[in-house]
Amino acid sequence: MRKLLLSASVITMLTGCVAGTTISLPSDTYFATDSATIKPSAQDSIREAAGRIHRNILTINHIIVEGNTDNVGNASYNVQLSKRRAQAVANELLGYGVPGRMISVRGNGEAKPIASNSTQLGRAQNRRVDIIVQGSMLLP
Repeated sequence: MRKLLLSASVITMLTGCVAGTTISLPSDTYFATDSATIKPSAQDSIREAAGRIHRNILTINHIIVEGNTDNVGNASYNVQLSKRRAQAVANELLGYGVPGRMISVRGNGEAKPIASNSTQLGRAQNRRVDIIVQGSMLLP
C-alpha cells in the first residue's frame, strides 16, 4: 500500500503499491489537544489531499477517513474523539468537492496503533487521522 504522511506543507513518501493509498494526518499538527477543530495551519495539507483525490477520481472506489488516538485517557472517550476528528477531516474534503457518496468515517480510538504507546514519540505517531483511498489511485 502506498502511504503518505502529510504534515503542514511537507509530503513524505513512506511505502508504495498501486492497490491503494493511505494519507496520514498527524493529529498533533492538525488538532489542539482534546479538540476536533482543525487548525488553520492544516488547511493546505487537506486541500492538497483533496486535490490528489480529484486528480485521480475516476480510479477511486471509496475513501475511508479513520481517526486514531494513543492509549492515554478513557478508551470510550478516545473512540468518540477520534470519530469527531475523522468527521472534521471528512467535512473539509467535502468542502473541497470530494463527493460525499465516496466517503465513510470511522473512529478507532486506540485500537489501531502504528507505534508503541510506551513512549511519547510513539503516542504522537498514534494520534492521527488516516485517509484511506481504495481503488487503483496513482498519486503523482
